[in-house]
Amino acid sequence: MIDDSAENALHAANASPPAKVLLFGDYPWNAVVAHDVGQHEDTMTYVELKEAGLLEKRAERRKEKIQEGWLPKGVERVRSWDEVIAWVEKFGQGR
Repeated sequence: MIDDSAENALHAANASPPAKVLLFGDYPWNAVVAHDVGQHEDTMTYVELKEAGLLEKRAERRKEKIQEGWLPKGVERVRSWDEVIAWVEKFGQGR
């Protein structure tokens, strides 16, 4: 599967059986999936985070995940269609 949605990539990689997933692009919206970082705050709305004083904490954790190059298991990031083609050619050779 090729998609630019980090949420779709996460769901496909966690499916049974898991799909091979290429997360397309290096966009702000697919830099990290909030609910995949493993903290209770990730399930809270913006208003709830603000009321609890947790906006800064969540923003810092998101920044760390982006710097780490966050990707769920089974997902590879490709930044261009040329990288997609190279991945498919490499995958095909492995069969």
